[in-house]
Amino acid sequence: MTTETENTKRFEYYNVEQLKKQVNIDQMWKSIFDHIPDSIIVLSVDNRVIMANRATETLFNVNIEDIIGKQCFSFVHGTLKPIDQCPHVQCMIKRESIRKIIYEPKYSKYLEVIVIPIFQGKEILATIHIARNLKDIIKENETLKVLNKELETRNELIKSMVGTISHDLRSPLSLIKGYNDIIQMKSNDDKIKQYSTKINNAVNTISDIIEKVVSILKFHRKIVKIQKDEILFPEFINVIVDDMKILMDKKNISCSVNVDVPYKIKTDKTLLSSVINNVISNAIKFTPRGGRISIQSYIEGNMVVIKISDNGIGMPEDIRANVLKPSRVGVHRKGTDGEEGSGIGLDICNHIIKIIGGKIEIESEVGKGTDVSIKVPVE
Repeated sequence: MTTETENTKRFEYYNVEQLKKQVNIDQMWKSIFDHIPDSIIVLSVDNRVIMANRATETLFNVNIEDIIGKQCFSFVHGTLKPIDQCPHVQCMIKRESIRKIIYEPKYSKYLEVIVIPIFQGKEILATIHIARNLKDIIKENETLKVLNKELETRNELIKSMVGTISHDLRSPLSLIKGYNDIIQMKSNDDKIKQYSTKINNAVNTISDIIEKVVSILKFHRKIVKIQKDEILFPEFINVIVDDMKILMDKKNISCSVNVDVPYKIKTDKTLLSSVINNVISNAIKFTPRGGRISIQSYIEGNMVVIKISDNGIGMPEDIRANVLKPSRVGVHRKGTDGEEGSGIGLDICNHIIKIIGGKIEIESEVGKGTDVSIKVPVE
């Protein structure tokens, strides 16, 4: 009996054979050969051109039809015999690949030439010549210099941002923490002490976020040290929501939290909480008074999903499509109560989540609300 595997192999074989009949293989290879940007010439042992690609016409100012069968030195160098140190001759003598840089006065060009022998048994049947104008290489180097200059400018900008964040944010936070400590010591009101504790926790959280952001800026696109904190759900989400409750109450926004089953994951707690805080803050900002926010958390394969939904004003498609991109420009909207922009931005959130191996997905409809799904590995 014929097995399923044998049937599959037979089907694949027939498909390949059918494809070969439909496609002219020789024509396909000729098309590839002619689209290679470097000049390629195949020479017989006595220097005669067997074949050449279209780039050869441009490099040596010739027509392919005119040079087939001719000895290469006659049109490349304009001589009656091979030049001294001819790469083809050296390849034939040494019986190995040759790479040379030669100056060709006929064209006033420096050429990089690579010659590769083609063997049949122990005999050399032909050689392949790959030639390139060094001027093209110099142009590429100049382009690389420009790109390096741009990278240096960006690095200077990153250094400036690190300094700004380190000094301009840390100083007022230290001041807030100092005054808050005095309030805690002097006040006998339990409610004030409770609020003061929340302020203290928030200041500590912001300080941790600043340290992480500075670290990300310093080691942009390099390895950032990630903490492996054990995070328990739903406790982790409940603490974040509790800290944001005062902002929700201000706009009379209700918030529901739904976690399928209790579970725990290991990831960087500071980075993850900073992203969730920012997304919830955006949900509050763009949800009208009396609106709703819901937070769901569940396991999906090897990822934990934290889905934050609101029934706010939503995003136009042009904003939704670009809001996670670092190159976005001019993405700035006031909230439903005229709130100005705040937080670290969804593009930075997206970068942070990628650092810890996750991703952010956004669905939104104008007038109906927004769903933001934060996905991070379970382990």
